[in-house]
Order: sequence, then C-alpha cells, then structure tokens
Amino acid sequence: EKANKMLSKVNSLSAETNFEVLYSPDAEKYQSNADIKINTSPNQFAVVGVHGIGDSNKGNLQIGTGDDRFDSRLGIVEGKPGAGIDTKLGNQMRFSVDVYDPNDVRVKLRTEYQLNPDTFLVGQTDSVNKEPDRSTYFGVKHTF
Repeated sequence: EKANKMLSKVNSLSAETNFEVLYSPDAEKYQSNADIKINTSPNQFAVVGVHGIGDSNKGNLQIGTGDDRFDSRLGIVEGKPGAGIDTKLGNQMRFSVDVYDPNDVRVKLRTEYQLNPDTFLVGQTDSVNKEPDRSTYFGVKHTF
C-alpha cells in the first residue's frame, strides 16, 4: 500500500521547461532566463531556475500553490527572498508581480501573451519602484 502511494505520487509529477531571451532598448542589453516548473500535485509546484544567464546568474527557487487562473509563490527570486503572484487574464494573457529583496525592496511586473501553445511574447519591467534601476524588457519565451 505504501509503495502504491509513493508510485502514484511519482506518476503525478510533471515538469515544464522555459527559456526566454529579452531585450531592453533603454539599457541596450539582453537578458536570458531559464526555469523548470515541477508540478508536484494538481495545485502545488516548485520553480527552479536561473535569471540573467551568462551575466549575473541569479537563482530562483520557489514553491507555490494555485490553479489554472491564479498562483502564489514564495522563496528565492533573483537570488533574494521574495514572493510572487501570477494570474491568467483570458485564454492567452498572463500577468505576474514579484516582490523581493527585503533589504532593498524590488517590484517586478511581467506580462506574457501566448502566440501558440509553446511560444509567448513577454514584457517585463524590473525595479518598478526604483526609478534609477528601472528597466523594461521585451522578448520571446519558449516552453518545452
């Protein structure tokens, strides 16, 4: 019975890998990010990834809960403690807010528009609450 429970938990695991390339016209710089979202149950998940690949390499490690319309996350965001929420607006649009770095609070806003099942247009503004550090990026995300 215990073995069957453990096997059913293992069988319920699923993962989605994301890779994106973003560009900031104001800062004239690129940003590459990747993550893996591991669904541990229908309503619980973990996110493991890297922000700023090849540049700053900041880690993301978060646990979350939610459904098809609304998720909440808690853990490490860009190498700092933080939290985030994601909501789906309609069938193709997703909006996210991350708040992180308790010593120098940062807010990141993000929108994704689904072009096809695996490809998204992305708009992201980092450090919305910090005028000199604010950067807006546009790009493409692909899921595997």
